[in-house]
Amino acid sequence: MTTITEYSTGDLAAQPAGACTGLAYRAVVGALRAESPEGTFTLTAAGEAGRARARERNAVVHARTHAGIPAEEYAAAVNVLRRLIANLGGDADLP
Repeated sequence: MTTITEYSTGDLAAQPAGACTGLAYRAVVGALRAESPEGTFTLTAAGEAGRARARERNAVVHARTHAGIPAEEYAAAVNVLRRLIANLGGDADLP
């Protein structure tokens, strides 16, 4: 198992969910691509347009991300995602 840098609960809880989920996504997809034929995982024009719409919606939802979630629980979730990133060879440090 790989090691990851330890951060305080406050530092982890201050992170936007999108930062670690995006890194986790890239680590997972990167690992899949490494084991899959060339071109298996690419976005079509419609897929790219959908990704752009999702990014816009994420900006609106960002303020609601922490609603009802104690900082300790949010930090634990961020650490789980960071562990997944590190396990797949990605950089799990905070941006």
